[in-house]
Amino acid sequence: MLKSMKNFDLKSFRKSLRLTQSVLGDMIGVSGNLISSMELGKAQMTLDTYDKLKKHFPDIDFSNFQLEAHDGMVTEPAPFFKTQGSQMLFDMYQEKDRQLTQCNEEKATLLREIIRLKDELANSKQAH
Repeated sequence: MLKSMKNFDLKSFRKSLRLTQSVLGDMIGVSGNLISSMELGKAQMTLDTYDKLKKHFPDIDFSNFQLEAHDGMVTEPAPFFKTQGSQMLFDMYQEKDRQLTQCNEEKATLLREIIRLKDELANSKQAH
C-alpha cells in the first residue's frame, strides 16, 4: 500500500513502461507538462491522478515504485522489479503507436490528394 502519493516515484513508473511524459499524460487524461512537473516535484500528484494510473495500469504492482523515506525525507526509490504486466503494456503501446503512425501516413496521403484536387480545380477554373 502506498503510504503517500508524494512518495510515489512517477518517473521510474513511467520509464519502466517506456512511455514519454506526453504519452503517459494522454493515457490518463493530463498534460505531459503536468507529468513533468510531478516528476520534478514542482506539482504534487493528486489522488485523482493516482487513481487514474491505478485504473489504467491494473496489472502493475505500485508498491514497486514507493520511494523510501528516511527521517521524513524521501530519498531513494525502492527496488524495482520488472513485471510481466509492464511488458504487456509496453507491447500494447507499441501496437497502438504503430497503428497511429499508419493512420497519420494515411491522413497525409489524403491531404496530399485533397491539395492536388484543389489545385486541379483551380487550374480548370482559370482555363475557362
